[in-house]
Amino acid sequence: MSEPVTLHSAQDYVLTFDSVTLQGFSDGEAIGVEAPSEIVKSKVGAYGEVAISITKNPVHLVTVKLFQSSAMNARLRSKYLAQLAGNPSTQALKIMSLQRLSTGETWRGRAIIVQDSGPKVAAEVGESEWKFILICNNPGEQG
Repeated sequence: MSEPVTLHSAQDYVLTFDSVTLQGFSDGEAIGVEAPSEIVKSKVGAYGEVAISITKNPVHLVTVKLFQSSAMNARLRSKYLAQLAGNPSTQALKIMSLQRLSTGETWRGRAIIVQDSGPKVAAEVGESEWKFILICNNPGEQG
């Protein structure tokens, strides 16, 4: 079974979504990738024999925390609202890539925004949290 992976600092990563390199990450654990578990199915035959199938699940949940003041929030919100508008071209999955610069590890696939952080007004600069579903068949691939 796959274990969740948390990427602690955005300083060592480059994240792109729909040809835009995201910037303005908050401090600390700014990027998280939750690895999926395998899909396990079993069937019991008429005489009690058991067949088990284990399928790799390619769906990852990517969480991105940006400073509330980051201009990326407006760009992502625009893309998210376009997804919701119902136009097939804006609802389509977009290319997403997350690369760890120090090792070359790469998560690459097609993604869609599933949670908008929503506009916020506060006395202190906070964070905006975005969630994406990433369909990735090569998690952590080198190069």
